[in-house]
Amino acid sequence: MSDEEQLTIGDVVSPGQLARVADDAVARAPIGVSVLDTEGCLLAERHGDANPCSHLVAGAAGLPQCPHVAAALAWLVAAQGEPVEDHCPQGACRRAYPLAYRNRIWGSLVACSPDGALPALIDAVASLSAERLCDLIVAGFELQSLSREIVANYEQLTLLYGSSAEVGAAHDVASICEHVLDQINAQAPSEAMAVLLLDEETGHTRVAAARGELTDAFHLPMPHMPNGVLCEVLATGEPALVCDVPRPSHGDTSSILCVPLIAGERILGVICARDKLASGEYLAGDAKIIGVMAAQAAIAISNAVLFGDVKSLFLGTVRSLASAVDAKDPYTLGHSQRVTQYALAIAQELGLSPGDCEDLQLAALLHDVGKIGLPDEILLKAGKLTPAEWEQVRKHPIWGEEILRPIKQLRRVAVWIRHEHERWNGSGYPDHLKSAAIPLPSRIIAVADAFDAITSDRSYRKAVSVGEAMTILESVAGTEYDPEVVAAFLAAIEDGKISK
Repeated sequence: MSDEEQLTIGDVVSPGQLARVADDAVARAPIGVSVLDTEGCLLAERHGDANPCSHLVAGAAGLPQCPHVAAALAWLVAAQGEPVEDHCPQGACRRAYPLAYRNRIWGSLVACSPDGALPALIDAVASLSAERLCDLIVAGFELQSLSREIVANYEQLTLLYGSSAEVGAAHDVASICEHVLDQINAQAPSEAMAVLLLDEETGHTRVAAARGELTDAFHLPMPHMPNGVLCEVLATGEPALVCDVPRPSHGDTSSILCVPLIAGERILGVICARDKLASGEYLAGDAKIIGVMAAQAAIAISNAVLFGDVKSLFLGTVRSLASAVDAKDPYTLGHSQRVTQYALAIAQELGLSPGDCEDLQLAALLHDVGKIGLPDEILLKAGKLTPAEWEQVRKHPIWGEEILRPIKQLRRVAVWIRHEHERWNGSGYPDHLKSAAIPLPSRIIAVADAFDAITSDRSYRKAVSVGEAMTILESVAGTEYDPEVVAAFLAAIEDGKISK
């Protein structure tokens, strides 16, 4: 039974409204008036000066046993849907008028006259009162419907607002698709649903996120969709809602909903859902709300793809710059890439956030960018450096910061690069920071940089083994390097996350 079918006259008309109609009736004519629901429950009762309607009757005129004729009449009106008249033993005449709306009896108005008959005036007053009650039922029902619609619209707007906020906050396609399915499942729980993204080069779709099993219902040919619902939606860019789709493999039918993901003039994919749990079938309202979610998701996916492309281009540029720095010295070729790998492994052990890991990746790749300012005769010198030359070398973290600081998005990274050569005990450079005053990313890069340096050949010495390097790092943990970072680095090696 729907919510509308469960409503009673007491739900849509207030007791005060019922009483006012009864009061007006007895003021106009010498009658008694009772208003009852379809179960015979009294909702309002008024009597004029000649009170005829207080007699108890049992089984009058073949009616069911009832302690009150009015209730019996109400039951009979509910069953027959038309006025019913009866007389009590004292001669009073009672007539029940049905209160009908939308092909349904909501209750009855029972008028009682002491004269043994209902004169035309009394009948007219009673009929008018019944009509007024029907008008009140209509108004009350419409108000209830409007209230439910307002609540439903508010809930949908709240859902859409939440969906928009969550989808807009995500910057990768996978997260966006997962968020969208969560929101759709909250609005229209289904046996299965998925986001399918279109590969423009191959023309094929891939599943970006899914709940349950879609089955083959979306691909089956139909009279008006010979290539199936999925192909039709991808071809036309129009949503499709189809009921009773055969499922030969299951021996039954499905209700399916397919909504395109469109950004601008590009069809990015589709959102597909199968078999709504509440009713089995999707309604036009489901298609509308899911269509709005799909529009939001399409914009977010398009932006995420663009963001990913720009990010990839940016990282490619950063890697090229790092490689150019490394290439100045044949002994450091690939050094920045390896330091980045080690630094990210340490970050994973320490539980850094994805955002911090992304910035750490940039800082590790660019940690030696300041060496661009070093003359080749110092950078490539085979022998020991003079004190003056070391003084030049120690400036490269400062130069690195100065190179990157003008770029707004890299200002935090620039600070980390400046302090990559600081030491835990304050003996490093350029600012002689110590312990926790050194940014954590700088401490991570310092350990990764040291490991790669001592396990790589240099013009003035040979590389040491990984085991020896681990022993060396352990020996200087707490003096040169953050002991927690060294411990995380050694754990990453033990876990196989780092290999040389």
